Amino acid sequence: MPASPVKTLPGRAAPVSLRCAAASLLLMLASAAATPCAPIRVGIINHERPPYYLDNGTADTPPRGASVDLIKAIADSVGCPVILVRLPLARIRTALAAGLIDFSPVESQSGDADGIAFPLDRNGQLDWEKSVVATTVVFVRSGDGLAPDTEPAHYFQGRSLGISHGTPYVQPLRQAGIRIDDGAIDVARNFDKLRRRRIDGFALTLSMPGAMDRFVETHYGKEVVRLARPLKTANVWLLANRGYYREHPEQVEAMWRWLSNYGRAHFVELIKKYSKEP
Repeated sequence: MPASPVKTLPGRAAPVSLRCAAASLLLMLASAAATPCAPIRVGIINHERPPYYLDNGTADTPPRGASVDLIKAIADSVGCPVILVRLPLARIRTALAAGLIDFSPVESQSGDADGIAFPLDRNGQLDWEKSVVATTVVFVRSGDGLAPDTEPAHYFQGRSLGISHGTPYVQPLRQAGIRIDDGAIDVARNFDKLRRRRIDGFALTLSMPGAMDRFVETHYGKEVVRLARPLKTANVWLLANRGYYREHPEQVEAMWRWLSNYGRAHFVELIKKYSKEP
């Protein structure tokens, strides 16, 4: 026969076994509250890329921007504070693999990277739902008279295309016959080179193709325009150091799930918000 449910009478103490179970539960909750999540170190680029990273990277300027806010929201979903670590773009991947940072947004089409953990599906393959699709757009001089639907991959065959230093897809573009100039480290320098005719176009990866349009209009008027057709598309992941993942697998997986379930839609709203700023 099944055991009878435990009952308590008004004014009577609960059975000892029930009191012990309740005390154990309270002890566990108190212990969890006393050991909050340690701050996580997230690597971000050390220069402006509106609307994702704003401000100039000085110590007395707190980082702002759509990507910064998204990173904080992902960490908040598991109760972890964030320490943002500004790094040159070319150093972020190596810093992540070496454990100098715990997480970083990284563009990749392959999950094969030593020291770095990618979100995987139940079959052990890359889980594309836990990434953000990124589009590489190209800005050109309006005075060159290019049709808006110009195909960048064909037009820049033998022409000079500016890309920020440390961008991971430089080599494939060079192999495709595009003359890449990756000497400038940030957006402002590349736009300056474009205006001075030192390059014929400037390629920039964005989560929404029109995210930079307000910035360009405010700073360069009609002098610079964006081609309607993208150069390429890719995926950006919030990747974890493999050692950090081994120590905190449930936390990391929860962060990736939050990004998939809520974060991607939230990111669109953040981009819209910051794109309205001059």
